[in-house]
Amino acid sequence: MRWPLALLTTALAACPRPRAHSASAPAMPYVFVADLTTGKPVAMEWSQRPLEEYVHDLPPSTYVVSGVLPDRYVVTTFTTPLTTPLDLHYRDDCEKVVGKVVGTPSLHPVGFFPWSDPTAIIAVGTTQGDFAVCLPHDRYYAIVEGDDNVSEKKYFEVAGAGSTVSVSVWPKPELDTAPSRPIAFASQGADGLATAFRNRAQVIGIGEADHGASSSLQVRRELIFALAAQGRVPVLAIEAGAVETFALDDYVAGADIDVAQALRSLDYWIWQTDEFASLLADIRAYNAGHRDHMIHVMGVDLPQTAAAIEYVVENAERLGVSRVADALTPLGVDRAVAAASMEPTERDQLVAAIRAAATRTTGRDKRALQSVANRIDVSALRDVWRSGRRDEAMADMVMDLLKAEGVDGKVIVFLAHNGHIRATPGSVPPPAGSWLRKRLGRRYVAIGTFGYAGATLVRTPAALMPQPLPATPAGAFETVVIRSQSYAHSSRVVYIDFGSVPAIARSWLALPRRVREFGAAYPGPESDFDYHTLPDAYDAAAVIEEVVPSTPLRRDDN
Repeated sequence: MRWPLALLTTALAACPRPRAHSASAPAMPYVFVADLTTGKPVAMEWSQRPLEEYVHDLPPSTYVVSGVLPDRYVVTTFTTPLTTPLDLHYRDDCEKVVGKVVGTPSLHPVGFFPWSDPTAIIAVGTTQGDFAVCLPHDRYYAIVEGDDNVSEKKYFEVAGAGSTVSVSVWPKPELDTAPSRPIAFASQGADGLATAFRNRAQVIGIGEADHGASSSLQVRRELIFALAAQGRVPVLAIEAGAVETFALDDYVAGADIDVAQALRSLDYWIWQTDEFASLLADIRAYNAGHRDHMIHVMGVDLPQTAAAIEYVVENAERLGVSRVADALTPLGVDRAVAAASMEPTERDQLVAAIRAAATRTTGRDKRALQSVANRIDVSALRDVWRSGRRDEAMADMVMDLLKAEGVDGKVIVFLAHNGHIRATPGSVPPPAGSWLRKRLGRRYVAIGTFGYAGATLVRTPAALMPQPLPATPAGAFETVVIRSQSYAHSSRVVYIDFGSVPAIARSWLALPRRVREFGAAYPGPESDFDYHTLPDAYDAAAVIEEVVPSTPLRRDDN
């Protein structure tokens, strides 16, 4: 989720630079007003005007207004037209946080996004890179973003006095520069990576740079079966709903299931491909010959609720949730958005009852109850921030699978987008991989996949369409890796263990580097790249020289 970064970037482009002021001048609040519906700023500036002046005559929408001083703050969300006066009084129930923007001489505002309510953005202007702000106790992300700069996304917690934070910023041209001399990235192969992490990993996240490349799924297949050869993969956890994958798990276990129809029921096109159906068939064949250590397929995401709520309602008495079944039924459509209109107390009681029931059961029953509770919980959040709770919920589900399978040398393989499996909280909000790293430490391994050239399948308003990838810049990670290869080997995939790269590679990778990553829809050539300090975000990477699009399942018209 990049909404806060885009918001700050737009603000910097549209609003005047903060005016520097001397230490002897009277303190002035840094005022930030944003439209939460559109994600666009209304004001972002140093100001001596009363905050009230910023909220008059705004068009109908939902807004956040914040002002901040070193010892006080005010943050208020409101909807226009106003029906009651706003409480814009400064509060002092906060701790002073001092910090510095490092790495650029320019003046930049710093945005603080509180985890408990990320829409309550607090922004502070910097003078010569220094800042001081009073923040209430919470977890935060500090971000500095300008059109020509790349900001570190610093995650920190304010729990008492004396907090400090330093946020690094780099000029984009510096990060887009190719190494001064070629770097030899030696490919380890899928078997090599599986061996490298065999004594350490309990969960391995294997990502994809976008959702529509069959080449990425082939890389995942090679890694899955390299691990399976060690008898270490009891569960393949995928970015799909829990109950919707019950049929897939039955299929790979040998049941007579129409796998194409089961895939269509996922309501998520990224799995509705010939290539994924083929992978499931291969797992089914593997399981037929390895009954003692079969691979199961289980969903850990929250894409919809109809199937999960239907399962819970049909089994309500057995699951111990009969008294809330009537409340669940109307939430089974439209991804439980009806839960957003429930009274908060009623919704919290419903979620608590379902979670309590989940603690009393195991297996599929538990996963169904967890899915319903998580989805209702997420539905109450603003659209721009749902993915934060979504990622934490995915990590929770993966951890429950790990506990259920035990830790005797087994590995849960977690398949999701790179943006979900990354191990660092260097995005807003933090990915599932960062929650897994926090809970498992180095026992969580993240492997990103990237494509240098070719085409992928993307979602458009009309249909799924192949999308050619524009030329990859010279300083991008994919370019540097691919151009380092002699291709004396037959593989066109370079598997890299970041823990064993040569010194010159470690030096170049110590700064954020450009990589191509986007989601289900193609955002355009100006927005399809992001910057990451790759050895922090991932333990390893697979770089594919030429990706090809996935093939959508053929529809049965009969």
